[in-house]
Amino acid sequence: MTWDDHVNHIITKLSRIIGVMRRHCYYFPVSVNMLIYNSLFSSLLNYAFLVWSTTTTVNVCKLTILQKKALRLASKLPHRSHTAELFKKHYIIQVASIYDYKLSRLYKFGLLKNNDTIARIARLEKNFPAYNVRQPEVWHISKCRTKYGNQMLKFQLPTLL
Repeated sequence: MTWDDHVNHIITKLSRIIGVMRRHCYYFPVSVNMLIYNSLFSSLLNYAFLVWSTTTTVNVCKLTILQKKALRLASKLPHRSHTAELFKKHYIIQVASIYDYKLSRLYKFGLLKNNDTIARIARLEKNFPAYNVRQPEVWHISKCRTKYGNQMLKFQLPTLL
């Protein structure tokens, strides 16, 4: 099962939002443009992201390009300007990092509310190394043979933590 159709559907919707932003961004101040970015673009991008974000790298790159375009438009910058400082300035997480952020946040809120559902799904087990090393892994990380196995929660969460 692939997420290509779903990601292409999202890309189409995001492209329409970018078109609207392009037509109207010079009429509004940057603060209003960022409000439009957060309400239309970011909300669509983040909806159910933990489910479909394990898509291919090509799809993530397409989404990253659209995110950078929207951020440049919201900031009223030329289409070839760098965006690294814009992400920091506006406190926006890049598409490639949203999955890690959301997964760690989900785990943290589960711990705070004494809800171990995510830990049980991920099958988190403390790691007890056979011999002493300087920096042992805290969690036991399962070995995977396929890329599909690497996308599973029982591999992703211990690797992230």
